[in-house]
Amino acid sequence: MERTHELGEIGCPSGTLVVLSMGFSNRYGRRDGLGRFGVGLKLAGLSLGKRIDVYIRKSGDDTIRHAYLDLQEIKEKL
Repeated sequence: MERTHELGEIGCPSGTLVVLSMGFSNRYGRRDGLGRFGVGLKLAGLSLGKRIDVYIRKSGDDTIRHAYLDLQEIKEKL
């Protein structure tokens, strides 16, 4: 399943992807809308499969960044 969404600013200034970090949110303390606690994307994605891939291209930048969370890979490393 492939979905494309406008996720806003989900990378930190160094360009590292942090959207797949548990508890990551850029909306702490805001009461409007979704995305306040930093677990929804991970839990929703992992309820559908064992791997989440995120690709990010910031406006005005041709660089495409990629991050993933793979439960099978984590299990094999334990």
